Amino acid sequence: MLACVAAGVAQFYTQLGSRAEGIVGPSPWEESLEIEPQLGSTPRAFAREMRAAGAGEPDYPAAQAYAAGWLALAALQACGSLVPDRMREAFANLRISTLLGEFAIDPNSGRQIGHQVLLVQWHDGVKVIIHPDAHADTGSLEFPSGWRLILASLGSLHLRTRRPPENDNSNDA
Repeated sequence: MLACVAAGVAQFYTQLGSRAEGIVGPSPWEESLEIEPQLGSTPRAFAREMRAAGAGEPDYPAAQAYAAGWLALAALQACGSLVPDRMREAFANLRISTLLGEFAIDPNSGRQIGHQVLLVQWHDGVKVIIHPDAHADTGSLEFPSGWRLILASLGSLHLRTRRPPENDNSNDA
């Protein structure tokens, strides 16, 4: 199995075509996610709004920018100031969701601790979300998790049975 950071964007398949089949990558957002965010639109509504605005098919960089705008507005409303230290404190106190899922940052490091990045895999030209349970392991190898990942990728296999040659006389005595 091959994983590539760029595999989460649609352009990856556009550029590679069938060579992208089976490749795994991270994606912070997918239109099919069933999320009811506290800030902004749902993933499906956001995608619909982007298409209606003539922006074409949205990809996760657009969703990230959209979520960042909502988060910046929430932080600004919470602190009432554009002073960087006050904004950082406001961001550190936010525990909220957007179309990307949960948002929370560590107040000391500023590291995102609320959001779980999805893994996607290309199957027949379509990004398929690998169910989060398949990669929720904390470091040990677990038989069922591996099988879930394998089962998620079986659709891309094009299995054929091998026929014996027509002139095979091996059964003749």
